[in-house]
Amino acid sequence: MMDRAIVRKSGSSRAALTLVILSVLLSASSLCRLSLMLSTPGNPRFTALAVEFQFLPRIAACLLAGAALGQAGLVMQRVLRNPLAEPTTIGVTAGSQLAIMSASLFAPSLLLSGKEWLAIAGGLFATMLAFAAASAARFSAMALVLSGLVVGLLCNSVAGILMLFRWQYLGDYFFWSSGSLVQNDWSAVLYMLPRLLACSAVLWLLLRPLSVMSLGDDAVRALGLSARSVRLMALVVAVLLSAFVAAAVGMIAFVGLAAPAIARLIGARPFGMQLIASSVLGALLLWGADEIVQWAATVIPGIPTGSATAVFGAPLLLLLLRRMPNGPLKPDVAAPIFRRNRNPAVILAVLTVCAVMISGLALDFGKAVDGWAFARRDDLVLLATWRGPRVLASFFAGGMIALAGGMVQKLTRNSMASPEVLGVSSGAILGVMVMFFAVAAPSRSAQLAGSSIGAFLTLCILVFYAMRRSSSPGRLLLTGIGISTLFGAFVSFLLVSGDPRLGMLLPILTGSTYQVTEAQAEVIAALGITGFILCLGCSRWLTILSLGEPASLSLGLNVANVRIVLLLLISVLTAAATTVVGPISFIGLMAPHLASFFGCKGMKSQLTISAAIGALVMVAADWLGRNLAFPYQLPAGLLASVVGMVFFLIVMPSLRGR
Repeated sequence: MMDRAIVRKSGSSRAALTLVILSVLLSASSLCRLSLMLSTPGNPRFTALAVEFQFLPRIAACLLAGAALGQAGLVMQRVLRNPLAEPTTIGVTAGSQLAIMSASLFAPSLLLSGKEWLAIAGGLFATMLAFAAASAARFSAMALVLSGLVVGLLCNSVAGILMLFRWQYLGDYFFWSSGSLVQNDWSAVLYMLPRLLACSAVLWLLLRPLSVMSLGDDAVRALGLSARSVRLMALVVAVLLSAFVAAAVGMIAFVGLAAPAIARLIGARPFGMQLIASSVLGALLLWGADEIVQWAATVIPGIPTGSATAVFGAPLLLLLLRRMPNGPLKPDVAAPIFRRNRNPAVILAVLTVCAVMISGLALDFGKAVDGWAFARRDDLVLLATWRGPRVLASFFAGGMIALAGGMVQKLTRNSMASPEVLGVSSGAILGVMVMFFAVAAPSRSAQLAGSSIGAFLTLCILVFYAMRRSSSPGRLLLTGIGISTLFGAFVSFLLVSGDPRLGMLLPILTGSTYQVTEAQAEVIAALGITGFILCLGCSRWLTILSLGEPASLSLGLNVANVRIVLLLLISVLTAAATTVVGPISFIGLMAPHLASFFGCKGMKSQLTISAAIGALVMVAADWLGRNLAFPYQLPAGLLASVVGMVFFLIVMPSLRGR
């Protein structure tokens, strides 16, 4: 007992010392900038006004917004019992962004009364939709995570469709969504301060039940409280904190995830200490990012602070992750429990028949000038020449992403993991964007080269990190999230630039197959077949790893080397699909859950059914995208999210949380 008290005191001292050092450094940086402002020749009254209404409010806004996001991230991670949870987990950010975008395009008069009500309404609506989807599972942590991710994907897909057709009218939206902390008065500070204090007071009232929630719902019930009520109340507070920040200063990335993780890294163990440390660290992270942005503004003006938090925060998290023990990052979001199907061959046969029918319709049936019609026999060969590569690429891309999703969930033992978490998709997309901005009118081959280089560099970072030391599944996930967030910040910064080349980039960013050639389709088919065979060959490793690391080691499995091999295979599958058809954000996350819903328990049957579901959904999405808005085309990646989301929300009541 005494040793435990000594360790806790040592952790508290280390955390306090870290926070003090960061505060001193940032204060020195701000004072240095202030002295430069005061020493600049000019009208002293103008300088005084700039200090009073720009300099000081900006620092205060940084502190308040960062503290709110740090608290929101910690509460979500504790309530959902997952270290990867943050305000985007249950759709808050996506709902707010969709509301602001919709108002900007269709009802700009609503923006005159302020963005706060739109951001709050969008965030709360998305959260209520996630709660409604998880209600049948009694608001279990796993059900809330999955339903929140699905709702977030839906909002992002709808926003992507709107962006695709009217991106030229969304310059202000891009700037707001990147997180700008430029202040001209104290209104944002006065808006956030009372709301942050009220939400913090509620969290302190919930301190005791939240402290024991990591032990399970039974520990909360032992206090005489309802675990469901505590979870709902805490999540509502976290949602409000996130929405208030979004309304005041825009979308701030990474702080809600990084602040609690760093708080645990520096030794904060009790929940009360973590709450204080996360609040202070969130404030310091955002303040530090903003200081760097303002110093860099003399060279590169116009960098949004929200993007900078990811650019500077992600490497910091990756460095600190090397010091974190495995325990605090052990994923504990369990997989859903479904009925067992003793004959998965029947499910596979049904899916195969559906895939053949959808593929046939995609080749033969479509919308033309005269409406929906089957192709005439003379035209079928010509149409197949154009439609065939798209159908083939969609089929194998969906299957590969689904395989990668099933493997990464088993590897990490986390039901909310997906290929995008590893950052390979973000790396590929960043490579394409860099190629567009570096080369005038890049060819399709040049785009593929840039995409492949970006995916390969991301893969090298992941493999290098995994080889440096035996990384736990949770640490690998956080590493991938850090890389993905870092690359996503660069993409956001390029979007803010308003470059006219964005019109050509948006179809690639949203997952389109209309530029796929016959040769590319053949390559992705060969990669898909090879990847499927290799995945089945690795099924025994995945089965053993799902038992946990101690059991895997006792069975003679070299866990470190096996993880590197599996990580390499997952990354190659993701990069191959992303390089050809762009990012596909839904299939890798949900196809394994749908396979479990159909009762597949064996690893080979799960991977096979997941691949079939991914292929079927992607082919259907590509066919719908080609015809629904004829003669325009909707990206298959966005429609795959919408179609799959609707089906998953229908089957969500079958979840039984534990």
